[in-house]
Amino acid sequence: MGGSELNHEDYALTDPRGDLDYPGFPSREAPEKMYRAKSKANGPWYFSSATKDGGVGRGRFDLTDPRGTCYWAADPQTALGERLGPDLLDNPGTIPESFLAQAEIATAAGAPGRFADLGDRRAATHFAVTGELSKTADYEQAQRYATTFDEAGFAGILYAARYSGDQAPNAIAIFGPTGADNGRAFDPDAIPALEVARDMGLTVIPTPAEEFSNAFTIVDPASVTAPKKRQ
Repeated sequence: MGGSELNHEDYALTDPRGDLDYPGFPSREAPEKMYRAKSKANGPWYFSSATKDGGVGRGRFDLTDPRGTCYWAADPQTALGERLGPDLLDNPGTIPESFLAQAEIATAAGAPGRFADLGDRRAATHFAVTGELSKTADYEQAQRYATTFDEAGFAGILYAARYSGDQAPNAIAIFGPTGADNGRAFDPDAIPALEVARDMGLTVIPTPAEEFSNAFTIVDPASVTAPKKRQ
């Protein structure tokens, strides 16, 4: 048997293979507590999906409609980092307050079931799944793996979040029917995004005063016609 034609600098992750037993992929349970950064106006349990016509979902491990994926994290800092994403990179170490004002971090008990563990060494040695799956910009390929794990009976995927450096798996992709699931439980008290950003050591840039003034109509008193006196 010959060696691989790949070099260390090559992209090594291949698509799911038909000769591998994915139901036997290494797995473990979700963390006891999960965190999800979200808009204050929305519920935490929303499962995003790719379209049936071959479209690519916006989430890394989105399943194809009518299945979907809801993204959580193992700690509030990871959750907020994944929501902010590229906005963390514009001016490292800082974040505008306006990005946080309408956000919060929901919490919930760990989801039940077995989760494919991309951090397990056997992912690479026994299933040819390299660490690239957690970080790749090829969402089509990542979503093919999500479908493979869903069909193999997993409740989701444990992986390393993209915007938290090189970490052990600290993010949870949970599979379910596409769309909002208002019947799933979550804790009533959310954590303010501003509080978590400060815990991350970020300098929060206050919203400029002019942004507040734009919310009001400034009227010149001289332009206002005085009401007529009653006779």
